Amino acid sequence: MPEFPLAFADLVTVRAIDSLIVAYLLLKHMLTVLMPLESM
Repeated sequence: MPEFPLAFADLVTVRAIDSLIVAYLLLKHMLTVLMPLESM
């Protein structure tokens, strides 16, 4: 099955990109929540 490793690599890449997007959104959310508190 030559296409199996390729599909697995695609799955891992998609998972990594999803994790990066989630981490970025969390960081952005934390910054928008913490910034007003720091300015007070």
